[in-house]
Amino acid sequence: MGLINIIPQDSLPENPGVNQLIDAGTGALSVSSGAVTIGDALGSPAIITYTATTGSLPSDQEIFDLWAPVVGAANGAAGPAIVAPRIVASNDDVLYPSIS
Repeated sequence: MGLINIIPQDSLPENPGVNQLIDAGTGALSVSSGAVTIGDALGSPAIITYTATTGSLPSDQEIFDLWAPVVGAANGAAGPAIVAPRIVASNDDVLYPSIS
């Protein structure tokens, strides 16, 4: 079990909020419609949802490919938190997610 350092959105998806640490859980990872689910369905998974005010999101596969090494590293980590990937919309806006 490791921690992932992530910057959630503030008021808009393009506005960064305050860094948070999320638990990488069991290493299970899935992406559907821009929502990244980390952890196991039997526990309390973290759900990281990306939206865009303008532009469009990368595909679910692209988002999965960005998150896969982060979740894998977090689950093998014994040190400091691993940094979450940066997601960029089609118009080059950096997107910050909501976390639940």
